[in-house]
Amino acid sequence: AGAALAGAALAGAAFFAAALLVGACSSDSDDGNSDQGAFALIQDVYGFFEKGQFTRAHDALYAPIRSVVDRDLYDQCMGKNMDSLGGSMKAEVALDETYDDTVTVLGENVDVVAVTIELTMTVGDRSDTGTDTHSVVDNGDGTYSWILDPDVIAAYEAGNCPT
Repeated sequence: AGAALAGAALAGAAFFAAALLVGACSSDSDDGNSDQGAFALIQDVYGFFEKGQFTRAHDALYAPIRSVVDRDLYDQCMGKNMDSLGGSMKAEVALDETYDDTVTVLGENVDVVAVTIELTMTVGDRSDTGTDTHSVVDNGDGTYSWILDPDVIAAYEAGNCPT
């Protein structure tokens, strides 16, 4: 699912979230509760984006996605997208709900924890709040990975930045 941010004022921020944050990141902060670990993952990914650490976000992608999304292209596209926001981005992430789900990733069904968050994005003096649902894979070893939207994966596979 893409970011559900409303309002034209943050159109760039909405694209930013939709194109790049559909999922969650790899994290070692598992307390034995996959719902909490999955949410911690989402917080980590937004933190990576706030800091411009796009390669860390790439490295945290679900392995089959990471294998088809070129790291340098991802970093380049993320940098351009961040520049288009016209200022630094700050994200506040609050957990709304989690539930078990199955999604299709590169033609394979994958069991995930769906994490719905309330997201407040601020760029400069503009702010907007909406909800977004991310798919998080429990890697089974105490780590988690995030999943990109199929359209975003397809754009990267074709050597393009998502639009």
